[in-house]
Amino acid sequence: LRASIRIKNRLKMSSKETTIPDFMEIPIDEQDARYSKSFDLSKEADGALAAEFFEKYGFCIFRNVLTEKECEEQIDDMIALLQEKDQNVDPRSPDTWKCTLSHFGSPKGVNGLFRAPLLRLRQHPSLIRAFTSLIGTEDIVVSHDRWLLHRPPPSSTPLTKRNVHLDINPWEYTKEEFLGSIQKRLSSLNYARNNRAWIAENNDVHCSFGTFVQAIVNLRDIPDHRHGGTILVPGSHKTFAAWLRKRADQSKRQVGPVQYFLEPGDQLQSLAQHPTLRAGSVIVWDQRVFHGSTPNMSGDVRAAIPIKAFPADVLRQDASRKRERAAAIERELERVGFGEDLTPLGRKVFGLDLV
Repeated sequence: LRASIRIKNRLKMSSKETTIPDFMEIPIDEQDARYSKSFDLSKEADGALAAEFFEKYGFCIFRNVLTEKECEEQIDDMIALLQEKDQNVDPRSPDTWKCTLSHFGSPKGVNGLFRAPLLRLRQHPSLIRAFTSLIGTEDIVVSHDRWLLHRPPPSSTPLTKRNVHLDINPWEYTKEEFLGSIQKRLSSLNYARNNRAWIAENNDVHCSFGTFVQAIVNLRDIPDHRHGGTILVPGSHKTFAAWLRKRADQSKRQVGPVQYFLEPGDQLQSLAQHPTLRAGSVIVWDQRVFHGSTPNMSGDVRAAIPIKAFPADVLRQDASRKRERAAAIERELERVGFGEDLTPLGRKVFGLDLV
């Protein structure tokens, strides 16, 4: 019964029959016109303003989440991982990084990544506050994903492709009949034996679970479109249900967690916008928002970290999954020697207090 009520409430938010949102230009920041509008949670009034913006646009940017020193710590550790994989990696020469990076800029052969700087980020009070201000509860859990390094292209040919997509199976997300199968798949994830489980959990979502948000922690300035990075369709969370009923490409329908990619000529593609971001800021969006990325065509490296947050109840109600997930995290914390650095907030948002 509770699931049915949640489904109805979640879909009610996007019950209009409009399948394409009206164009809403992303406002510029009042403090610096090079950047898109952002909020600072150290200012008490900005919390409510950010939530209002998020409800309207489906995303929100928070500035001053990380300091310059904290950003550089993350980038230094990214390069250190590449050097562990290949001794020929030169921090000053991005072209030497290519053998260690996937086509999309994540480290090859890695899914869930556990390193001390990343763990410090995932328990960072400013980042967690950004999530809780939008999800509407302090009882949340965060994901354990990878990072992204987008090298400047050596020529006019981009190294990545522009894309717009959803990180959910839109058909299964909305239908009550799929709730059981989604819960079964999540419960069967083997975090100890399959590192891919940390990625698989990100896309297997049902609307009855509550508000799921995705985010990118931005580590280098992105003052213009040449630097590439996140793009999204403002307001598409509100037209999601109608889009699914009337416009979704049925040929893409399949079972299980997927990424749903829009075709290049889809009308929603023309509505995707590129927000500009300060280093140390985080952009957070509702998982129903169409989003993606554009290639880095600047002369600078783009460095960013994806992370997701969701209500802890999703884990709390699954005894076996919460135990296995927590045990796997505990082992990783011990492996990297993070025990003394783990904070009470970290224990909470890693899901360790649930067992």
